Amino acid sequence: MTAVVDVPALRAKLADLEERLVAHRVVLPPGLDGEALRALAGEWGFELPIEVAELYKWHDGFGNWVTPIPSAPTSLATALARSRTRRLEVLEGARAGQDWNPDELWPESWLDLGSGGGIGLVIDCAQPTHEPTRVLNPDWTATDDLSRLPVGYPQVVARSLTEVVRTWLHLFEIGVYGTGGRGELPDELRLKRIY
Repeated sequence: MTAVVDVPALRAKLADLEERLVAHRVVLPPGLDGEALRALAGEWGFELPIEVAELYKWHDGFGNWVTPIPSAPTSLATALARSRTRRLEVLEGARAGQDWNPDELWPESWLDLGSGGGIGLVIDCAQPTHEPTRVLNPDWTATDDLSRLPVGYPQVVARSLTEVVRTWLHLFEIGVYGTGGRGELPDELRLKRIY
């Protein structure tokens, strides 16, 4: 049986997150309506998974909140532009003689939601839209030979976008977020430090 996104639960978690962000003086941009979402996704050529669509209906990015979440989602227009740029870079490298497969290194269906300097929240929009959206970390810097990507590439850092939102809320609850960066990250979340 295939898992289906629990949209009401995701919306409740996003509402909880908004309370915490607003309490820290974060100015969140308005969300996108269905027409704007369809138009942006239509230009790109992929339908947005339901979790991603719900995120952008909630707010079109995280506004001025740049820390402590270096990979906080940016606006959908920026995410699409970043994703196209990454895809073009990989294609250009292959055309220039780099020994890699662009469809493995950065498939055209990947959407880079993150606003940080590195690669953070990456979603594969080729998956069924009603299923939980796995969050990927396609870090190819760990290998010298990009013609043979490491086993487990890309790394799945969360089973769903809802799980990432749950982690952000937990980090607020334990004081890691909202403390000016002075909170300690518990052992079970150390691998999720960038989130």
